Amino acid sequence: MINFSANTPERYRDFDLTVAYHFEGFGLVLEVPRPLPRWQNLLLPFTSLVWIIVVVSFIVTSAVYYLLYYQFDKSLVENIFLITQDLMNDTSGDAPTPWKIRNFLLMWWIFSWIIQLCWICNLIAVLTIPIFPKKIQTKEELAKSKYRLCMLDYGEFVPEALRTSTESTLATLGSKLDLVPLRMDWKEFGHEGCVELVVAGTHAQTETYSYIKMVYVRLGHAARTYMLRDELYPSYLSFRLRKHTAWKHKFDYGIQRLYETGLVQLWLRRAMDEFAGKSAQETSSEGQAPLTLEHLQGSFLILSVGLFVSLLIMAGEVLSSPRK
Repeated sequence: MINFSANTPERYRDFDLTVAYHFEGFGLVLEVPRPLPRWQNLLLPFTSLVWIIVVVSFIVTSAVYYLLYYQFDKSLVENIFLITQDLMNDTSGDAPTPWKIRNFLLMWWIFSWIIQLCWICNLIAVLTIPIFPKKIQTKEELAKSKYRLCMLDYGEFVPEALRTSTESTLATLGSKLDLVPLRMDWKEFGHEGCVELVVAGTHAQTETYSYIKMVYVRLGHAARTYMLRDELYPSYLSFRLRKHTAWKHKFDYGIQRLYETGLVQLWLRRAMDEFAGKSAQETSSEGQAPLTLEHLQGSFLILSVGLFVSLLIMAGEVLSSPRK
């Protein structure tokens, strides 16, 4: 029997297995993460740590500048506005006369110029290219994530092995495993059920690595999914023969020669490249395109918030000012 199935103790007991021709396990398929909301574009150029450092630097600089300049009858609010102007690339005000303050501001101007340059350059990138969350790459990350696990129920050893595993990661995956019924009347024998769950973003699917890649290509979802780096239960793969087959050694000799000359690897690589080529044709590149309102919605959101806050401040000033 020629089949893409792992060598297990039970199969060694029930069949004569030829020498191995390949080493592979059960792959894990996940939906490609969806891009982050466009309104976050104004924050995405910097990481959270960089934003925290910029805010702390602004607060410290404002406090130090006030201590250096308070004797010149400048209020704290005026000093903060001057520091904010430099950070926003607006240095229309006159520089203070004392050289100790000018030297201090020079360092702040250089810092602000670098921050502005980096932010603007990175902003151009995030406005034109979607930003995706970090992909899950290991089975440990998958076990800790929100995703459940899906597999076709055709009698494979994996579900029971996961449920009874003493390794915490595998046991967690086993507790989140959902089995989909086998359907011989369907094109992919019921894999369509798992594929729908994966594309919906609720499940990851496990199946023999090469086979499941071909399934997703045939169903037209290869561009929307990816394979995790980790595999479950990797094993040597062999042909299964009837017990006590007399000519097993002939198969062993032929398979060994094909493997040693590299023909098995060559045929497998060609087959997978053919499917990869079909997958690449599904993926269309957007290319260069003008910025749309969707790209710039973060900017308009900030503008709306700024206008709203300005109106509140103006209303407060009008209400608090003495009437003549």
